[in-house]
Amino acid sequence: MTQARAAGLGKSSLKGSSWRRLGAELYSWSGLTEDPWQVLRAWQDSLPADAVFAGATAAWIWGLGFKAADPVQIVVPPDSGLRSRPGLSARRCLIAAPEAITVRGLRTLTLHRALWDLCLRSR
Repeated sequence: MTQARAAGLGKSSLKGSSWRRLGAELYSWSGLTEDPWQVLRAWQDSLPADAVFAGATAAWIWGLGFKAADPVQIVVPPDSGLRSRPGLSARRCLIAAPEAITVRGLRTLTLHRALWDLCLRSR
């Protein structure tokens, strides 16, 4: 929202048909073709540095047949104040350093950890 205000847009401007809401305080011009990589980069920029893409989002980053952002799934440390909100599903857990990696500029779980989490959640 801060960037929108700096560009001269108010909250009511973003509610018009010219803008697509991606999540809480995250919008894209509706004339742009939606690029999941750009959507995830925008989310990453709005999240704390210790947030890691997880679940179906991490699986999509690794090239598996999941949706990247329906909603965007992340994990944050247990003491994080970040909560789930429209477009974002946040889960709290400890992630060991070797279980997180950067893929195309996005901090995500390793493929092994992402698959393990997906299996646990699907039971």
